Amino acid sequence: MYALVDQSGGLIGQLLVKMNIDTDMFKSKLRYIIEGMPREYGPGREPGKVYIAQDVDRILVDAENQADRMKDEYVSVEHIMLSLLNNPKGGLRNLYNEFGLNKDKFLNSLSSVRGNTRVTSDTPE
Repeated sequence: MYALVDQSGGLIGQLLVKMNIDTDMFKSKLRYIIEGMPREYGPGREPGKVYIAQDVDRILVDAENQADRMKDEYVSVEHIMLSLLNNPKGGLRNLYNEFGLNKDKFLNSLSSVRGNTRVTSDTPE
């Protein structure tokens, strides 16, 4: 999520601004949550291999479902953000509440920017 919010000129950051969310404060609090998350270390890990947690897999599957519901041909950042809003875990739930961020507010902001346009390219932004 941090990368989605931090992307220079990215859609998610623009939508947060449109929702009157202080993106610098949001990123700061999000970074604090990330730093407090457990990390995987030890001999059971193979160097050079990337592992995906079940929560991340669930988010990505839900993002695909969001894209399908919106009749988009590709999964884009807005689908991932919607999935993150649908599946708040731990500190994210508190973060969303603190900033008044929810799915309906996000969708309203998204529709004002995107209109009826669909994601039909792998480079939609």
